[in-house]
Amino acid sequence: MDVIYLGVFAILSPAFDTRFYSSKTPPNLAEEVKHAVCHFHSLLHVFSLRFIVLLEGELVSHSYVVDRMLGEFAAAAVGFSKGKDHDDGLCGVPSSAFIGFVESILQQSHPNLLPYYQRCLDRSHKHFSWTGPKLQILPRSGDITSLTSIATIGELLDLPGHQIYTTNLDLTPPPSPTPLSELGKRRLRDSGLESADGRPEKRKR
Repeated sequence: MDVIYLGVFAILSPAFDTRFYSSKTPPNLAEEVKHAVCHFHSLLHVFSLRFIVLLEGELVSHSYVVDRMLGEFAAAAVGFSKGKDHDDGLCGVPSSAFIGFVESILQQSHPNLLPYYQRCLDRSHKHFSWTGPKLQILPRSGDITSLTSIATIGELLDLPGHQIYTTNLDLTPPPSPTPLSELGKRRLRDSGLESADGRPEKRKR
């Protein structure tokens, strides 16, 4: 779970870094984040080869746990930013720019998660850690798989008692990717909040 917390923050970290809101974002910074996220997904792949996850007695894919935490963390961060001063916002950028950046990251990396993220916002979700049922992690051994539904129906992509997706994951085409270094400054340009020198500009009262 600690690895997942770290990975979720790595995915959303550009929104918390004012350097990504500048027109002079260092190229190596975006590459560093991309590299960290790739390593995170590599760790998840190794985990899926060696372990299985049980939630409420159901065998679920590890991606459900990751996506649910990502959607809830994003919603909690956005909710927290809305409570900050309108001009200063969170991390020194206006709240509207921060929210737009978070949603741009989700749209690019996890578009199927946006409806759940929105539902979390609507109910004012405030938790940054796992809120689901206690999970069991078991080794992916022959003895275990023969006793579970993995031998017949496989791992569920969604939990029946708490669904986070509203579309078929296999049918939704991925959006055209936007370079990570462009996401933050695009949001500032769209809202007219970037100054001539590329730094976030405070909204006039």
